[in-house]
Amino acid sequence: MSIDPRRVGRFALIGAGGFGISGLIIGLAIEAAGRVDWKNSTDIWESMPIFLLPLFMLLAGAVAGTVLGFALERRMGCIFAVLMGIAYFPGILVIGWILRWSDFVNNIPFATLFGLMLGMLLGFTTGKWQKLLLLALAGSIGGVVSGAVTNPIASYDWYIVTVQGAIGGAFLGGAIGLIQKEKGKNTD
Repeated sequence: MSIDPRRVGRFALIGAGGFGISGLIIGLAIEAAGRVDWKNSTDIWESMPIFLLPLFMLLAGAVAGTVLGFALERRMGCIFAVLMGIAYFPGILVIGWILRWSDFVNNIPFATLFGLMLGMLLGFTTGKWQKLLLLALAGSIGGVVSGAVTNPIASYDWYIVTVQGAIGGAFLGGAIGLIQKEKGKNTD
């Protein structure tokens, strides 16, 4: 199997774009929900009820999955969109519960576990345990790097989640570029 650096780079950029948009959606939704003034708010965006967060996370996951999946093929775009859309909100809740929300401000453990979960989820679609391990490792490393890059920033604003998504998405996209079959060649 030969590694085509252009293919890996293209998928890394696609992953960064898709997951960056996903991070932007989540970051803006969290910021809007955090500013809710339940008694005095007249602005619809600022008074977004917190129960709409799962809807925004579903949308964010679907966007990330669609962008990365359609880079592979149409069928994978639909599969990735559904899987990622379903996984985002429960994944964030479960990881938050595991960490007891104490390390949520410390981005590294949260981002690492979230990247691991997304990498494993994408790996399950390949049907090969070696590819699952590669994608899980790429998601974990992407989480570590994105958490380390954004951890020194004291505030947790919308752009932090966008940067984290772009960095983690680049790692997952690059890994998918590594394992993707070239057209007409069998790399399994």
